[in-house]
Amino acid sequence: GSSDDKATVTSMSLSHTVTADSEELAWISISGMTTKGAAFWQYIEFSIQNGDKAPIHRRWSDFEWLRVNLAAQYPGLFVPPLPPKSLAERWGQGTESSAKRVELELFLNRLNALAHFRASAVFRCFIDWSDSNFENGRDAIDLGLDYGSIMLRLHFAFP
Repeated sequence: GSSDDKATVTSMSLSHTVTADSEELAWISISGMTTKGAAFWQYIEFSIQNGDKAPIHRRWSDFEWLRVNLAAQYPGLFVPPLPPKSLAERWGQGTESSAKRVELELFLNRLNALAHFRASAVFRCFIDWSDSNFENGRDAIDLGLDYGSIMLRLHFAFP
């Protein structure tokens, strides 16, 4: 890409901001996680904080959806990998939990640091939309609607 696409992700231990395109962005953090469901249908729900915005909640499958859709939308750009799912499912207390949290935060902040990903409807849907609107937005994106169409439909559905 061009020199405008260059971005750096600062370490969480050093700073809670991301520098991208000479713009300072709030650090996206995983502020917690909750196990939901019962028996064989258990899943982890991650609480994501993006600056001063209200926390949102996403499942592991939502992170996978984000990555797959960005890779499809931008086939020539490297989309950072997610940590292995098997390890994320076994999150416990202590060091492993902290390491996985940092890996997921780095994944989101690397995406946020690149203008193409940051501006995409897929990323905006994942990071900005409330839990209730996210499902509708994700379904609309999966149907191939553009961002304007999605926003128009959501505006009329949820005035």
